[in-house]
Amino acid sequence: MILDALLRLSADQQVTATANATNVVDLGGPTPKRRVTVGEPLSAVLAIGALGTTTGSLVVNIIAADTADLLTNPKVIGSISLALADIKVGNVFVIGLSQGPSGGRYIGASYTVTGTVDGTMELFLQPLNMASIAPEHYADAISVG
Repeated sequence: MILDALLRLSADQQVTATANATNVVDLGGPTPKRRVTVGEPLSAVLAIGALGTTTGSLVVNIIAADTADLLTNPKVIGSISLALADIKVGNVFVIGLSQGPSGGRYIGASYTVTGTVDGTMELFLQPLNMASIAPEHYADAISVG
C-alpha cells in the first residue's frame, strides 16, 4: 500500500467526539477539476491506532461537498459503521467509495461517536486496487508452501 500525504484525511487524529476529519482533499475549483470517483474505483482506508477507554461505536462517513467545511451540498460517498468489537488497535478497514460524479469540490470525512470512543485514527484515500489489509500472521514454526 502506498500512502500519498495529499490524500490523507486524518493523520493520527484523536477521536473522542463527533467531528470532521482534520484534512480535506481539494479537487480544484470552482467546479471539480479532478473527477476522482469516475474511472478506477477509489477507497478510503481507516486504521485504528492507540486506544483509550472505548465503550461505544463509531460511524465514519466519506463526504463530497462544495465547501471545505463539508456543509454545502454534502453527499456521503462511502461509509462504515464500527461496533465496539471492531474498534481495536491495529484494525484496518477499506471503505469502498461510490462510483460516478462525486458532485463536490472537496472530499473529507466525518466521525460520529455514540457512547465513549477514545482513539487515534489514520484515514486516507487510495485507489481500491492498492488498498489492502495485511494477512494474519502465521504461528511460529509453521511453513507455508
